[in-house]
Amino acid sequence: MTIVLFPFKVSLTLCYMNKTATIKEQFRIYLTVDYPIMKKKETTKYQEEPRLRAFFKQMIQANSRFRWKQILVLSTAILTCGCFNNKKKGIIKIYAPQSGTYEIYQIKQNPSYHLLAEKIGNFNQEMTLDPGKYLVLADCSHKSIDLGEGEKIEINATKLVFKHPKVPRESALFTLQCTRHSETKSRQHIEERFELFALAGKISMLVNMTPYTFDFSHNENKTSSPLVHEIELAAVRVYNKSNIYPKNRSRYFVSTASSKHSLTQVQELGKWQFLLPGQYEVSLNGSHKIIKLKKGEIKNIETSFVEFKSPVNTNFLLFEYITGSPFQLYMNSNHLLNFNKRFALLPGKMKFNLHNSLEQIEVNTEANEVKTINCRSLMVSNNCKKNDWTCLGKKEILLHDNLNSSFYMQTLSDVPILFHNKKTLISTYSSKGLFYKLPDKDIIHLKLSELLITPSPKFQEGLVTDLVRVEGNEKSILGYSQDINFKYKSSLALIAGNYKIVSYTSSSDRSIARKKQTYEIKVKPYENRKIEIPFYLPENQYKRLKKKSTLIKNKS
Repeated sequence: MTIVLFPFKVSLTLCYMNKTATIKEQFRIYLTVDYPIMKKKETTKYQEEPRLRAFFKQMIQANSRFRWKQILVLSTAILTCGCFNNKKKGIIKIYAPQSGTYEIYQIKQNPSYHLLAEKIGNFNQEMTLDPGKYLVLADCSHKSIDLGEGEKIEINATKLVFKHPKVPRESALFTLQCTRHSETKSRQHIEERFELFALAGKISMLVNMTPYTFDFSHNENKTSSPLVHEIELAAVRVYNKSNIYPKNRSRYFVSTASSKHSLTQVQELGKWQFLLPGQYEVSLNGSHKIIKLKKGEIKNIETSFVEFKSPVNTNFLLFEYITGSPFQLYMNSNHLLNFNKRFALLPGKMKFNLHNSLEQIEVNTEANEVKTINCRSLMVSNNCKKNDWTCLGKKEILLHDNLNSSFYMQTLSDVPILFHNKKTLISTYSSKGLFYKLPDKDIIHLKLSELLITPSPKFQEGLVTDLVRVEGNEKSILGYSQDINFKYKSSLALIAGNYKIVSYTSSSDRSIARKKQTYEIKVKPYENRKIEIPFYLPENQYKRLKKKSTLIKNKS
């Protein structure tokens, strides 16, 4: 309380302690008197009423001119003393197996639920509070208390001890996550602490992302002794015994395998995780392994290493530049890896795919094994000029593993293509059925050519051309193209080499055998070769074609 009385100011503070105590114990009285005219300041502390009277008597004698003002100050102080709350305080005491702290908040529920003040309490020590409603927060738990006047409330807290196996704790991973009080959204995230103090009740938490529930409702009785509850953990790590780590260290993941909701925890390769006993799935760079952990178990999982190598000077940037996407390597169909980098994996059988290839490369590794897979490179060039987007990547290239199979990879010309199959055939989209057998080399560069076949309709009584196709005319070119249509020109993209065009003509006279006619041609690299092939047609088809071609010429 401060009263301004010219020419001085008096500040009076009274602090209520206990209504049953003596006057000396009930109040602490601080008075500060400012004398601005005399340029001096006097601060006096009094704890007894007689001394307070003596102080005012001295002050009045020293300043008789302002005597009535000093009397007013004293009267106001005496009246103020009668306004303090005289309610008897209550006591809260929380028992625990050992020392520790908790938080306590005063609750005000009108007009809405909110907390007014925070205090820190100590286990096994009494805390004196004004009557009212309070919220006590301990580790992962809470309790609401309605403290009456002069009431003493006693509560038990349970000590949770997570016992971990004896492994190096440096950088070991152990986290706890829980909700202490849902209405106030009070959550806890605890790292590398293995002892908690929880209030009685049902407690749910995530122990290294594994759901776990405790029920300590039976420990709520204040007459019982506080409990110590021990939970035995297991330890797991993924590491490489021979320390063949990649330059960028990998991380492994551990997920709950038996829970309805899969939760995952991540840790660096070679470092420990402390987990509850149970079944887990361990993942490393797309490789997986199911493990079962027992109480106190120490489990080491050794890694293997895999590296996919491309031939020297493989231009991955050119592939991305023309196709618009990088050349990719997938493990188990969904995990993306890079070429020419060593990856740590869990031992076992794995399947790899190169880019959009349907070919699966199976790799089986043992612990501490380093396995290298050498890829082959193919470039089918179309003799395009730089930045000629009307030419670059415009021919579709298909890769096959045998003559009778459909293609396992579809890609484009003018880009490097990585594959692994030793016996690979290729074809182009426009010359399906014609296969070029790739030589047994790691780096292969082939050149495309264009063959334009123009049908020349002819009529001869009794003769009909029923089939025209292109076939290979050397050991490396196998199979035959699709049928050439007599109605329009056909353009075939071919690998430079020796071919033959085969025409089959039948006669209406069944006594005359089917006639085969062959036209041998050599297609040079990047050549645009044109050839005209006679087609014998029935009279009605021949006349329709002639009439149509005459109309086209007249229009032009």
